Parts: sequence; structure tokens; C-alpha cells
Amino acid sequence: MRLASALLPTILLAACAPPTPAPALAPSAGFAARLDSAVPALLRESGVPGIAVGVVENGRVAFTRGYGLADRAANRPMTPRTLLNFASVSKPVTAWGVLRLVDAGSLPLDAPVGPLLHRWQLPASPLGTDGVTVRRLLSHTAGTSVPAVPWFPADTTLPTLEQLLRGEAGGRGPVVVQYAPGSRWAYSGGGYAILQLLVEETSGRPFAESMRSTVFQPLGMRHTSFAPAEVTGDGVATPYDEQGNPIAPYRMVGAAAGGLYSSVDDFARFLTAYTGTGRLLLHPPTFEAMLTEMAPVQMEGVETGGARYALGHGVHRTRAGERLVYHSGGNPGYLAYFLVMPERGNGLIVATNGAAGIPVVTRILQFWSEHYGVDLPPLF
Repeated sequence: MRLASALLPTILLAACAPPTPAPALAPSAGFAARLDSAVPALLRESGVPGIAVGVVENGRVAFTRGYGLADRAANRPMTPRTLLNFASVSKPVTAWGVLRLVDAGSLPLDAPVGPLLHRWQLPASPLGTDGVTVRRLLSHTAGTSVPAVPWFPADTTLPTLEQLLRGEAGGRGPVVVQYAPGSRWAYSGGGYAILQLLVEETSGRPFAESMRSTVFQPLGMRHTSFAPAEVTGDGVATPYDEQGNPIAPYRMVGAAAGGLYSSVDDFARFLTAYTGTGRLLLHPPTFEAMLTEMAPVQMEGVETGGARYALGHGVHRTRAGERLVYHSGGNPGYLAYFLVMPERGNGLIVATNGAAGIPVVTRILQFWSEHYGVDLPPLF
């Protein structure tokens, strides 16, 4: 089946032919029509069970869509309210929660984090630990180890966050200072596990509770959670591997790095925080610091196109000089990608429950790029 070509802007003419024409369709309407035409075929061709899409336009949620199935055995459809694991797209969300505590005066952005930690201590290192700060942990420039935190079967007793940090569970080793803090960019889920502990020790509450009160509730994200026990039932999409086989449920103790469960309905609301009223969650200088590039992205074997990383996000400058903020994520059976243009007010979230979904996600990003006339960064 040939994919739909880019749709030309459509003008609605009034039925009674008045002297002036009716207004043109919003750009999002044309994009929605293109997705409705193309995505079902893409899912069939790729074998991906389902995918959900949310679009923000001019600072508001324009539309959300679900395509395919959230669970094949039950023939349960994917909807905009279906919960999916957003994997490393959790990190930008975590950044908002951490920076809310910075704005409240509870966390310093540039002081050593060691004195703030009590349940676990960063091991001594010949490279020093005083340079490990919140700003550097958020930007992957603190030099900490463990690129990806492990996941665990949902039906087993989960280790504690401290056990994870000490390397006593999950087989990824302890979180240590591997590079001189501030010397380079090195992706570190372990660094985000430290941030998770900092949030808990600073707020006096579990990480999921702190994130709910500081980020999710103010933005109206009623079906989003970092708490494993809250993510159960028929509302959750079943993950599938690249061969289309269902994957047994799992949970992440280092939830700040990759344990977020959300829907595209909710996540589209989150994207509006970058473009309008949601910015009220952060002081203007903090908001700008969050989106200020800290270091070039360096990922072995991955073409990053000169991408740079800010506090929890990749930041891309388009050929027109506009700022585009983005992040991808992948855990077993789940993929997610978002982008948002803070100044223009446009954004996109795509999430799927199929490990074979990268080509489908890539095509949807291509459609968005063509429709809105924006050059995109590499998918990483």
C-alpha cells in the first residue's frame, strides 16, 4: 500500500457561498488526516501491535490518537488513554520535578550532592566527587557510571534503590564516578538514580509521590505514575518483542531514569508546559537553564548529528535557528519519542508497545517534519 503523500492545505467553502470564504483548517487537522490514512498500514507492514500519537499546536493539545492494539490476545485497542512505559523519556519529566525543588530552595543546582545524601553515599573516587552536582547529573556530565538502569520481573520482590546504587541487584555494577565530573558527556541512568534518591531525601516522600504533587497534578496528568504498584490492569499496553511475542511485565527501581508510565493524552499536556502556561511551574531563569545546552552528545555507534544536551533533554537548532527540544526512550517492548518547539508552541509525542516500532516512529516523525516544515535531529 502506497503511503499517503503530504496533504495540501484545505480550504473549507461555506455551503451557501457567502462573499467571504470560511477559515482554513488548522494545520493539525491535515496532519491528523495523514496519520489516519497512513499509520494503520504502517502497523500492518511492520507487525507492530499498536501506537499512540499526541500533537500540540500553538501551545495547546490539538489532538491525540490511538492505532492498532494495546493487547492482541484480548483484542484490546490502543487508545490515547492507554498507559505505556515511556522508558528514557522519563528523564525530561524527572528534570522538571528536580528543578521544581531547586526553585523551592530545597535543592542546590551547583553544589556537591554528597552532603545531601544519607541513605547512600557516592563512593570515593580518585577523580573526586565534589564536582557531582544536580546540574551535571541532569545533563549527563557528572561522570557517573551505569548507562542504563536494570529492570526486574514484576512478580518478584524488588530491591531497594540503595541496593541498586550499590550494585547489589540488576547486574549493572555500582554507580561510581567513572570520568572527571564536568569533563565530558556520558549517558548515565545511574546518575538519574542518584537524582531520584535526592528527590526522596529532600522532599521526605517517595519519588513517585513527589513527582505527582510537583508536576503531574499541576498539569492535569491524572493517569501518569512512577509508582510500579499503580501500573496494573487492562489500562496498560502489553509490550511485545521484535518478533511480536508478548513480554512478561517488569518494573524499574531506578524509575527516574526509565520507569514512567503515561498516556499520550497526559503527555501531550506535559508538552504544553514547554510552550505556555505550564512554564509557570518554573521560574523563568530555571526554565531557560533547563533548555541551555551543556555538552555535545557522544554515543558510541550512534550518529547524533552534532546534537547537544541540556538538563534532561536533547536540544537541536533547526536550519531556521529555532530551538527544538527532544528525547527518545526504549525499554523491552516499548518505544517513545517526543519533540517540542518552545517558541513556536508545536510538539509531538509518539509511543508504541512494539520493539519493532522504530520504523513506524521514524515515519511519523517524517510526516510531522514535512507537514510543519521543520528539519529534525537524528533519532537517538
